[in-house]
Parts: sequence; C-alpha cells; structure tokens
Amino acid sequence: MKIGKINIVSFGGLKNKQIDFSGDFSVIYGDNENGKSTVMAFIKMMFYGTERGSSQISKNPRKKYAPWDGSPMAGSIDFEAKGKNYRLEREFKSSNSTDRAVLTDLDLGEKAVVPPDIGVKLFGLSVGAFERSVFIGQSGFGESDSAAEGEINGKLSNIALSGDESVSYETVNRRLEKARLAIMSKSGRAGEYDKNIKLLNGLKEQLNAAEAIYKAHGDYTEYAAELTENTEKQAAKAAELKKIINSEQDIRNAAKLKEMLAAKEELDKAKEEFCLSDGGVIDDMYVGKVKMCLAKLEAAAEKLNDKTAEVQRLTVGIETVEDKGGREKAEGIEKEISALNGKMEELENKITESRNNFQNLKATENAVKRKKHGINTAFAAASIIALFAALVFLIIKMQGIAVIAAALAAAFLILSFILRPADKRALTEYENRIKAYETKLDNLQSDKSGVLQQLSILSARLEAVNTSINMGSAALENQRKLLLDSEKARAESEQAYKAAEKTLFELDGSYKPAVSVEEIKAELNTLAEKAEQIKQIKQRLNYLVRDLNNISYDEAREKLAAIPDNYGKTDFEAVKAEYEKLNLQINANKQRLAAAKAEDNARLNSACDPNKLKKEIGELESVCKRQAEFCRAADMAMQALRDSFAELRRSYGSELENKAGKIFAGITGGAYSGMQISKSFDISAEKCDVFGGKDIAYLSSGTADQAYLSLRLALSELIFLSSDNIPVFLDDALAQYDDGRAKKALEYLKGYSKNHQIIMFTCHNSFFDFAQEAGADCKRI
Repeated sequence: MKIGKINIVSFGGLKNKQIDFSGDFSVIYGDNENGKSTVMAFIKMMFYGTERGSSQISKNPRKKYAPWDGSPMAGSIDFEAKGKNYRLEREFKSSNSTDRAVLTDLDLGEKAVVPPDIGVKLFGLSVGAFERSVFIGQSGFGESDSAAEGEINGKLSNIALSGDESVSYETVNRRLEKARLAIMSKSGRAGEYDKNIKLLNGLKEQLNAAEAIYKAHGDYTEYAAELTENTEKQAAKAAELKKIINSEQDIRNAAKLKEMLAAKEELDKAKEEFCLSDGGVIDDMYVGKVKMCLAKLEAAAEKLNDKTAEVQRLTVGIETVEDKGGREKAEGIEKEISALNGKMEELENKITESRNNFQNLKATENAVKRKKHGINTAFAAASIIALFAALVFLIIKMQGIAVIAAALAAAFLILSFILRPADKRALTEYENRIKAYETKLDNLQSDKSGVLQQLSILSARLEAVNTSINMGSAALENQRKLLLDSEKARAESEQAYKAAEKTLFELDGSYKPAVSVEEIKAELNTLAEKAEQIKQIKQRLNYLVRDLNNISYDEAREKLAAIPDNYGKTDFEAVKAEYEKLNLQINANKQRLAAAKAEDNARLNSACDPNKLKKEIGELESVCKRQAEFCRAADMAMQALRDSFAELRRSYGSELENKAGKIFAGITGGAYSGMQISKSFDISAEKCDVFGGKDIAYLSSGTADQAYLSLRLALSELIFLSSDNIPVFLDDALAQYDDGRAKKALEYLKGYSKNHQIIMFTCHNSFFDFAQEAGADCKRI
C-alpha cells in the first residue's frame, strides 16, 4: 500500500491544505505549531476515526482538532493498494457512528460507503496495533497496551506457524474442546459414544439370527460355484472362438497392416536420415526459413554492392579531381560500359533461347505423361485366364457360365488397353533434360546479375568522373565528407551481410554444413525434394491409418502377429457355428443359475447379510474405539497445544530479534550487534565486542530511540511479510538523535523505503538537510 496525496479541507488549524506523498521516502519539515502532528493525527483519524472521547480537550481528538473557524472537519486521502487506486473521503461529526466515510475506486469510478474504522480492513490492524507498529512517535513504545501487544504477538505467531496471520491458537483449542464434548460430555449424559454402544448391541442380536438362515445358504453356494465354473470354461472357449472370428477382418487387412508398418519404418528412416541438429526434421517450414535467409542475404549483398559502388564513385571522383585526368578516365569507362552492354544483349538472347527450349521440353514431357505405352499386363493376364475358363465351361457344356467368363475376358482385355502405363524411360530422360536447362538458366541469370552489377559500378564511376571534372575545392571537401559517411555505411552494410550470412550458414548447418552460399543455393531444390519426400510418406501413412480406423502402430503389430501362418485354411463358417452353439449352452447355464439365485434370495429376504453385519459391527467397534481414543488424544493435544504455543513464541521471537537486531546494527553503523525482545516488547541491546545485553533503560535516550525505531521497522516487515506492505509513519521519531545518528538513520530509512513507504515529519532543520542528501522527497509545511 502507498499513500499518494492528502487533501485537508478543514482540520485543526489547517484549511485547504494538500500534501503529495508520491515518493517512497517523504520528509515533511515544519517548525513547532506549524501542523506536523495535526497532519499525522489527520491520517490516523481518516482510517480509524476515534472512540467516544473524554470531556478533556487534550484527550479528545475531535475537540482538539475541530476547525478554528467552526467549519465542518473533513478531508480525503488518495492511496494505492494491491495495484488499484482509491480515494477515501471522510466528514467528521460527533463520533464514529455519525461520521460519513466514502471509498472511491479511481480506476473504475465506483463509490461505496465504508465502515468508520476502514483502516482495520485496509491494514489488517486494530488502531492499537497500528499505533504500536507502523505509527511511530517520539516516545518509543509509549504506554503498555496488552490488547495491542496480544494482537501483534498473535499475528507474529500465526505467520511463524503457517505463513497465514488468520490462523488462531485459541480457535484451534476451542474446536478441539467442542469436538471432545460432542463425544463425551462433562456432565456424564449420553454422547455419540454411548449411542454407538447401544446400536452395537442391537447389531450383534441381528447377527445371531442371520447366521442361522445363512447356514442353509451354503448348499446353494456350492451348486452355484460348480455351475459357474462350468460356464466360465465354456465362456473361455467361446472367447477363443470369438478371437478367431474377429481376426477375419484383420486377415483381410493383413496387406494394409504390413504396408502401414512398412510406411512407418520408411518414415522413421527418413526422419533419421533428414534429421536436423536441433532434433527437428527437414520440412516445408525449414526450407522456407532457408529461402527467407537467402533472400535476406541477397538484399544485404545488394545494399553492400550499392554502398561499395557509392564509395568507389566518390573515391574515383576525388582521385579524378586530384590528378586532373578526369576526361581520359571518363572515355575509358564509357568503352567498358559499351562492351558490357554488348555482353548483356548476348546474355539476354541466350536466356530467351534457353527459356523457350525449357518450355518446349515441359510441353513434350506433359504429352508423354498423357500418352500411354504398351498394355496393362495384370488385366491382360486376367483376360487370358477368363478366356481359358470360358473354353473349359464350353467343353463341359455349361454355356451360361461360359458366356459370363467370355464377357469377363473381353472386359479385362479392353481395360488392359485403357489403363496402360506411361513410358517411364522417356519421362526420366525428359526430366533429366529439364533439370539441365534449369541449371543452365540459373547460371545465365547469375552471369546477367554479375554484368548488371558491373554496369552499375561503372555507371556510378562515370557519373562521379563527370561530376568531378568541374568540381571546385569546396565541393571536393564536401565529397571527402560524403566519402567518409559512405565508407561508414558500407562497413555497417558489410556487418549486416556477414550477420545474415552467419545466420544462413547456422540454419543450413543444422542439417549438413555448406562451404559457400552458392552450395546452399545449389542444394535448395534437394532440400525441397527431401521435405516433399517426408510429406508424401506422412500422407500415405495417414491414409492407411484412417483406412484402418485410426489403429495405432502397436495395435497393428499385435494384430499382424496374432494372424496365424496358415490363416488361409481357417473355416470361419464352422468356427461361427461352434461359437453359436457354445453361446446357447452358456445362456442356458445362466438361466439355471439365475433361477437358483432367485430361490436363494427369496430365503434371504427375511435375513440381513451376516458379513455386512459383521462389517458394520467391526466398523462400529472401531468407531467406538476411535472415539474413546480421540477423547484421550484431544486431552493430550490441548495440553501439547498449550506447550507448543509457548515454544512457538520463542520461535517467532527469535525471528523478530534477528530482524530488529540487523536493522539496529544498520542504524547505529555497526555499534550494536543485536537485541533481545520480551513478549511485552521490552528491549535489551547487545553492543559489539561486549558480552551480554543491556536493558534499554541504561542506554542514552538517542540510542534508546534507535532501538525502538529498529523494533518498529522489524515488526512492520514481519507482520506484513505475506500481505501488501503498508506505509510507516514517523512523527519526529529522530528527535533524540545527534547529527551523526540522524544522518545514518536517514540513509538507512532511504534504503528501507524501497519496500515500505516512509512518511516522516520533523521540526529539525538539520534533519531536513540530511534527508535531502539521502535522496528523500523533502517538503516544507
């Protein structure tokens, strides 16, 4: 939690006063009677109000801080809690019950009327615990307040025990005592234990009656066991037959199962062969990344060439001006450009010619794919077999079947010509020639790019020479500056090119390291083919898996292994007939067993189950035993709880002493090493290199204030360890300090404010200066 700003409409002698506390460490300076204590009282009363006051003005804040001009006492505080911004507005009247307090959620614009002691909810502390922990004045711990000390001790013990300040020793003790009395009351009247004893005796009587009836149940049990055993043997035999019947479809799918497992093995080998160093596999995404890296590299190379040409142009221009030979250089460059233009025209003609040849080859290849070659041997063989069968049936005078066989022979013959395969040898030859033309076109395009690059460089040089022929000294100096800028830009472009090249080689090297960019470009098509190969295998495998009802690979292996070697000789019709016969016998046995069971159940309807009764009796006896043991254990637990709480106080007391001791050492600059703290927060200080502790009463008032400040800060840290930190308020808490002590304390508080907001009021001008040096947000009131 953090206080942002307060707005005092009217409170005591202050009117329309606004103070900003947005910093982590705010120090407010003012002379006595300037309103420092009034602001502190305003902050506390905004969150807690006041109890019904005394008639004495000094003991009644509502009277003490009533506005001098008689106007209503009111104000507001802006603060942040748990990441949300709020504004608390309050109009003070005669008491807490008549005050009006409104809390506004500044983020959502929602308002709600809140209790007058809203500080209890916001800080998790009563007003007494608030005053004895984070609301620090000049007088150490002030008067003893057993309720506030008990609240602070309770929070510390709960945090030490469970990390949760909501757990209570008293609550646990009350629950234990209540649970024990519910079982065995102190008055001796019947509790749950006595009721269970009475119920136990009734159950034992029912058991004696039921055992007589269940003696006759034994004969039925023997008969049912024999019949059940016979039925189970028949069911096991039926299950074996059912397994054979179920394997019929697996046998029919044997070829697909084998093909699926073969495709899986092929995919595993391909993944192993085309595996990347990061565990991935060559796919379309990987190929796309390589292409993208190549494109980035080419763009970087183009930029580098442009900058190189620019540097060269400027260099040539400067050199031309300096050596006065510009016209001769221009003529030489023009000749070189003319020669390159001729070469470019020649390359364009070759590229056009190669592209036309490439397109013609592609058209021819498509025609070859559409053109069928030879006949389909499978259908031709089927046609011959069908024709032979027709002759056989004709010889044995089965004309009807002979006609059907002849028709099938004709159909197979027609299909053998329709479904002819393409000429694979011709297709392979055309594919090789197409790849050769693709390579040739790539080389011609590469040569063209080289010529274009040379033309660009020469054109830039020619422009530089022509520009520099009439260049004066001022322009020459400007060109030199441009050259420096261009050389810097070229170095940056070269660095970008190297970075892109490194990324490309790292990506390509995850599969197979290359020695040059040209090698990567050359193998890009190969990578794409490998990615396509894995993709085709996956598609074929997915098709097989779907066709086999999404069967897993392990299930496919099991089904294939379960298929007998002589599966072709299995008479499935005979197996099915035997299976149906066994099922009829099993159903007949089940009917006899059901009839016997119904007769037995009719006898047992009037009796309870002895086993169930025994179980209930055993459970109830266990319950009675546990109840008696619980009462004894509860007595022991309550005693142990009382002993444990005393031990726990020593545990969290040690943590409080350690934390307060460290803060004390920091504030005193290491002069004191620690402190001992009693349950009522009395302090004994331990000085460095001096054995034993010294009661706070023996120390100087400045050291005593340092010790109490350390205790307050340690309490604040521990109490709010598992919740939102709240601000620490100091009202001239350093009043007894000398300058050296004050300076050290302010430096320490600045560091402490990183986790806890600190708002400090002082009337000491030197402390105000020390706070500014320590980096505090300082204001004068």
